[in-house]
Parts: sequence; C-alpha cells; structure tokens
Amino acid sequence: MSLSRATRPISIDDSRISRRWPTGRRRIGGRWTRTRSTTRRTSSIGRAFAFRRSGSRRVCATMGESSATRSGMVPGMRPLVLGLTACVVVALAASCASNERVDGSSDARSADHESHALHNLHRFGDGVYSGSVPHGEAGFDELRAMGVRTVISVDAARPDVEATRARGMRYIQIPIQYAGISSAERLALTKALREAERPIYVHCHHGKHRGPAAAAYALATCGEITPERGVELLEISGTSKSYPGLWEVVGNADAPSPEQERVMASVELPEIAQVTGFAAGMAGVDRAWDHLKLMAKNGWRAPSDHPDLVAAAEAGVVADHLRTLIDDEESVAYGEAFQNDMARSAREASELEAALVDRDLSLADVRFEALGASCNACHDTHRNDVGVE
Repeated sequence: MSLSRATRPISIDDSRISRRWPTGRRRIGGRWTRTRSTTRRTSSIGRAFAFRRSGSRRVCATMGESSATRSGMVPGMRPLVLGLTACVVVALAASCASNERVDGSSDARSADHESHALHNLHRFGDGVYSGSVPHGEAGFDELRAMGVRTVISVDAARPDVEATRARGMRYIQIPIQYAGISSAERLALTKALREAERPIYVHCHHGKHRGPAAAAYALATCGEITPERGVELLEISGTSKSYPGLWEVVGNADAPSPEQERVMASVELPEIAQVTGFAAGMAGVDRAWDHLKLMAKNGWRAPSDHPDLVAAAEAGVVADHLRTLIDDEESVAYGEAFQNDMARSAREASELEAALVDRDLSLADVRFEALGASCNACHDTHRNDVGVE
C-alpha cells in the first residue's frame, strides 16, 4: 500500500497523535507550529521523533515499503502497524467465512451465524430456511434475530405456539411422514409458502430429512427452484437415501393443476394440527429419546438447561409409548413383524428404566445403546413401509 500526495504521515508517541498538513503547519497538542524540512516533537520522556521530506518524496512507515523506507519509522510504530495488519486480515477472514455458501451457490447456505439452538440450519431460497426444531427459548430467540416471521413444523409433536406468539411469529403445523408427502400435505405446504409472511423457517425434528424435503418441494411447486435444484438441497442437508419417498416427491415436484388450485383455496393452515394415534405416540418417543441422549452424555444427570429432567422417568415414557403403540391400528396394519420389533424396543426401554431406577449407571449405558440399536433397526426396516397417497 502506498500513500498518495493527499495522504499525510502519522507519528505516534505515548498514544498522542501528531499530523503533518500540506500547508507546512503542524499541530502539536493543542497548538499549531509552522515547520520546514524537518518536524520534531519531544515527548514527555525526552524522546524526539522526526518525519523527513526530500523534494516530493516522504520517508514514512507504510506496509509494503522497502526496508530503507522503513528506517524512517518511529520507534514503537512497527508493532502497531503489524498489529493493525493482523486485525484487518482476521476481520476479512471472518467476513469471508460468514458468507461462505454450503455448496458455493447463491441459494443454499448455512446460517450467517453460529447456531447452538437451531441444528442443521440452511437457507434454501428467498426468505426460506430449513433446520431442526427450535431448542428452548434460545432457539426461538435465534429465529427472531434472523427476522423469521413464520415457523412451519412438519413434525407430529405439538409446536410451542406460545413461544412464537410471544415473539410476534406465526406457527403452522403440517405433519408429514418419512415415507413421503401425501396429496393433502403437498397442497398445504405449497399454500403455506405462497401465503405465509417471510422469512419462513421450516423444521422437522432433527432438520435433516422431512423438513428439507418439505421446504424443497414447496419451493419447487411455487416455481422458485427447479426439482433438480430441490434434489441438490436434500443432498446439502444430508437427507438419508433410506427415505426414497422424500427424494421422489421433491424430484417430481410440479406446479399445482387448476383442479388442485381450487382445492387449495379451502385448505387450512392450523397452528396445531390434530395429531392422534401412531404419529402422536412416536412424536412422544422422539422427545423422550432426545432427553435421554442429553442425560446419557451427562452421566445420567439432568443437564443445566433442563434441570427438571429425570432419567428413569424419560425411559418410562419411551417404554409406555412403545407398549401402547404395539396394538395401535396402524401397527396392526403394518404387520406382525413390525409389531414384534416394536415389542422388542419396548422391552429394551423397560430394561433401561429399571437400570436407572436401581442407579446402575454402567448397566444403564449398556441398555441405552441396546435401545438405540433396536430403534435404528426398526427404522431401517419399516419406516418406508407406510403408504402415502
């Protein structure tokens, strides 16, 4: 970096600044002093620093100048310049990092801030975000800080409408399944993205599968992205190929037909959807399982941000839900193999509960891993067995 003729060198001594002006006058402290070829100021400890001028060339300390030029740098100034240079470099690096795209595109990117209460957060398009369920008050505070006006949940768990209302936001719940998105759910998602106030935050439970699929599908049906771009968004979000129904509905997304438009006019967008039976039970299992994971990482103690949690009680909730769901009409429809797998998971949950009641934490660790493996095996086998219209 070089200095133009209009730029005047600055010397710094004991945090006091003196500046050379084009008129040959110089301000020292509170008064002006006329100078000629050499200007000198004596500090409080008797040191003198000088700037020299030879013809039209100035000798001053600037970044990138030669060592001969830097010989005119005042004592103590080089560390300051180097420090300022480092600050500029760090600031530029931070600025670049904050605007980095997830995939280098202009549409999908991660949040512009590091999120701790919103997981798997991505920006999908113009005022549309996708991510996990907001975790506690901090999650909704982050949504408000992002300017979000509408939150769309595609999870079956009851949304925290009180938290959104308190922050001037609206909640819409449109529960969908891992197997895909039904005809009615497709119309509701399209209508929501058309009519709801933006920015919009779409979430499922973890923010990796159903939420991204719902957001990508609705953006495609609204004509804001292509189906091909929607598939790319699923890849960016880490949507599992174990849920082919989600990939298929996004890849085949199309604008609604005239008949669908007529039906869509009467579609309601409730704050809280009427969720009963199997979906509601599994939503309860998901919530309790998340609590168990938090406590397992904390030596089976309640974490500081959830001091009311009791490990044995949460394991009991999982066990109760699973036992109840074994004979649910949807479970019966899925077949005997599914019911047997549900029963095995229910037994694993009961054994975890017993270990926690007995305070046998080593055994609880073993039972926790066994329950997780049982649930994962059941998901891998049956999650896509559910029919979707």
